Amino acid sequence: MITIVYNRMTVMRKMMISLLFIIGSIALAYAAVVKIPDAMWKLGSAALSVMGLVYFGRLFSVTLRATVRKQSQLFVYDESGIYKENGDLVPWSNIEHFTVVYTRIGILFQPIFTHYVFKLKNGDQVVWHTYDLLTDEEAKQWARVLQEEVAARGSMNKRIGNKISV
Repeated sequence: MITIVYNRMTVMRKMMISLLFIIGSIALAYAAVVKIPDAMWKLGSAALSVMGLVYFGRLFSVTLRATVRKQSQLFVYDESGIYKENGDLVPWSNIEHFTVVYTRIGILFQPIFTHYVFKLKNGDQVVWHTYDLLTDEEAKQWARVLQEEVAARGSMNKRIGNKISV
């Protein structure tokens, strides 16, 4: 059984950086309300401060919860398949396609953290959320490993070739 875990020091670093950006966003909001006389600069500063508060506030809450958790396990898989968050096994033969969605900013500045998507033969999908607890390099490394596992063991890939995108 292979367990994907995150490094607590990396998570603590991300938490502290996000806290600094939250403080900066609050200072920018204060400046937009009190210090900046020009309406356009005021509007731009207010928009940037809201974006910073939403994005880094979410990142801070995720990293704070990850820091206080007792175990640093994100995902588990083995030679028989992948495990959902509830512990159910999804056999490799049921996985049709594997995709990685990297961190980006979504609608209303909500962060969409890196996640791995396993599309199943029945049309369902299993999503493994990293919550940005892995470094970019770790996320890419695990994506390559999982891509190779799906390519070697997935049912559709054995019949019609690789349908994997990373």
